[in-house]
Amino acid sequence: MNLMENTNLMYLNGENSGISGDIFLSAISQIYGDNTIFERLINKIKGEFSKVEIETAKFIDVNRNQIFPRKLDLVYHDHRKHHHINEKKHNEDLPHTHDKHKAHYYDIKAMKSKMNKILGDMVVSEDGVDFANSMFDILIEAEASVHKTSREKVHLHEIGSIDTVIDISGIALYLDKLEILSRSKNKKTQIYCSPIAVGGGSITIQHGTFPVPPPATSRILEKYKIPIRGGPVNKELCTPTGSAIIGALIEKCNLRFIERLPSMVIVKKVLSTGNFFEKDFPNIFEIYLGNELKSDYDNPPKIDIPHDNEDVVMLETTVDDIPGEKIGFMMDSLLEKGALDVNFINTQSKKNRPATTIRVVTDIKNRDQLIKLLITNLGTLGVRYRTEKRICLERKIITIETNLFNEKVKYRVKIAGDISDLNKITHYKIEHDDIERIARHYNKSIIEIQDSLEKDFAVYRKTNIK
Repeated sequence: MNLMENTNLMYLNGENSGISGDIFLSAISQIYGDNTIFERLINKIKGEFSKVEIETAKFIDVNRNQIFPRKLDLVYHDHRKHHHINEKKHNEDLPHTHDKHKAHYYDIKAMKSKMNKILGDMVVSEDGVDFANSMFDILIEAEASVHKTSREKVHLHEIGSIDTVIDISGIALYLDKLEILSRSKNKKTQIYCSPIAVGGGSITIQHGTFPVPPPATSRILEKYKIPIRGGPVNKELCTPTGSAIIGALIEKCNLRFIERLPSMVIVKKVLSTGNFFEKDFPNIFEIYLGNELKSDYDNPPKIDIPHDNEDVVMLETTVDDIPGEKIGFMMDSLLEKGALDVNFINTQSKKNRPATTIRVVTDIKNRDQLIKLLITNLGTLGVRYRTEKRICLERKIITIETNLFNEKVKYRVKIAGDISDLNKITHYKIEHDDIERIARHYNKSIIEIQDSLEKDFAVYRKTNIK
């Protein structure tokens, strides 16, 4: 069973462990639960990268102070230059070195092409392949930015080896199979993340010894505004691949950062780790999967009328020294800029001055520009805002052509409720602009025109009932 079908919240906790490709892969594999898919992936990688002998590639549970997180056990031998690499993974107690006599890395285009072929062979969706390429591109762009060169001339050095292919393709595979990446299938899962521990001290790489986090990682953290904290040990805890995973989740899955674990009902919690650990530092990364804890307020009302439930933003400001003409201008301006509704409420302010409260209903995307509009046009010193929920009946405007005073005229009617059947609509209203237009044209009172159109619409409903 796909756990994502019955959950709506995922929380990534890297505030002590940091994050790397293998640590995240070890965690997300447990959410999916079937390791045979990883075995098939490794076999595909072996076929494409035939000169790299993958001796071991499996998930194992390891003892970390009597807690048993999962770890990727990876050992491979690279025969392209007649040498061997016993790959040491994330934040191990060894410096990250790159020696041209000890390692050889794949060309970027070739590496990416092979990875995409592997994902295609594993029947990964277009969304999954896109996510893998996003992670890869984030790494390439970070290196290009750091070295002030083009993407085509970038050398990935430490992250340009076979384990990067395993991490990126494995993560994309699992996220795809969990349907986290498919917006059409998984619209409800919100991913949150803690601030990321980056470690401390220094690290030796191809270009010398640098402070932690190293340049490429720092560039990704900066670009995606990923919140970090130093420590808790003097090791590299957040790798370039790890930060690229977070960047891709921000781009593709709307990942958000919060300081602490959100209120939730836990369905599953998984633990993973890397090679490095100390007695006082078990180095454990966590993923929580569950459902957001909701109050009765969050449970939408159930009514048997077609409707939508949505969040809106309420804006309010009270002014006591603005002429009526300017307030009227504000209504037109707010509606033109995307306000859903505008109300004026007569009230009294301090010192018993007559005042007007302007209340605006809008969606979140228009909130900021409408606040600015209120401040710049009214001179108010502040605007209150809050998020509220509302039910909206299905609605649409229909145009009706009829005979009136021996001439054909058109008028519009806004209907709401079950708009598929005129006999089931709960509300209707003839557009007042049309009533005024017709009244002026025939030099009639709006009362007479409205009465005529109401009768005409009643006949129209009877003759158009399904």
